[in-house]
Amino acid sequence: MPEEEEKGKKSKDTPKHILQEMPTLDNAKNTLIKSVTQIGLTVVGGTVLTTLLGKPSFLLGASLVGAGNYKEISWLAPLGTGMMASALMQPEEPTSTTPFSWADEQVKIKKRFVGLKESFMSKTYLDKVFTSTTSSPSTGGNKSSQRTIESGNASEEDGNVNGIDDLSSDTETLDKIEQQLIASAREFQKKQNDKQVQGVEPDLMGLNDEVDFTHM
Repeated sequence: MPEEEEKGKKSKDTPKHILQEMPTLDNAKNTLIKSVTQIGLTVVGGTVLTTLLGKPSFLLGASLVGAGNYKEISWLAPLGTGMMASALMQPEEPTSTTPFSWADEQVKIKKRFVGLKESFMSKTYLDKVFTSTTSSPSTGGNKSSQRTIESGNASEEDGNVNGIDDLSSDTETLDKIEQQLIASAREFQKKQNDKQVQGVEPDLMGLNDEVDFTHM
């Protein structure tokens, strides 16, 4: 008798009993157990396998659904369904033209797990909870913002609002540079004019010689 009772307990703990035979009508405990099992197989198991396997997960999930129903394995069909659903939600990965490399595949798996973590945190709103808890203690964020505001007010009192003084000083510097450039250009033009005048003078000097009219 004790052996039969132990076998009965073990059979009640199997996925087949939980998914197919466990009564849940008006039974909160059984409902919780069955719901957690379904979520664990479909959502958790399917998503993790899809993250590990990547693109082939949809077809492999469909195969598991068929195999589970054909062999009457109760947990295979939910697992395959979860894989198919997760595969449809995965972002499309670019087609690789290089030969298969386990190192490259590990990098892809890590990226998919990072995306899975961010998606899980966002879908469950846990990102809001952890963000608020990290920024709220000791009101560190408020103090930093107050410092920023106070420093902004102080700069306004000193007449330096958002770097306007810096802009004015830069404008003065640019004006000085412009004046220097203009002066340099004028000096350069003057030197060029002097060179042209010096080059013309030797030719003009021949006009001062006496003109011989004997050959006319």
